Amino acid sequence: MTEKNGKTFLKAEVKNMKKEIAVGIKLNARWKDSNEIILPAYMSDGYFNLLPGETRVIEVEIPCTTGKNIYISAEGLNVALNS
Repeated sequence: MTEKNGKTFLKAEVKNMKKEIAVGIKLNARWKDSNEIILPAYMSDGYFNLLPGETRVIEVEIPCTTGKNIYISAEGLNVALNS
C-alpha cells in the first residue's frame, strides 16, 4: 500500500481455493474500525469470475489517504463475504 498526492494505492491478490468456479466476485475497500465500504474506490476489475485455482491481482485506488486503516473484502454469487 502506498499513499501519494492525497490518494491511496494498493494491489489485492484474489485466489479461488475451491473446486468450483467463483462467480460474480466483487471487491470492496472497507474501513477496519467500522467495516463500512469506502466510496469511491476504483478497482482495475469490477465483477469477475475465477476458475478453480485461478489467481487475479486487482489494483485499487482510493482518492483519500487512509492511514493504512483499510482492508479489502471479496464477495460473489457463490462466494461468502470474505476479508
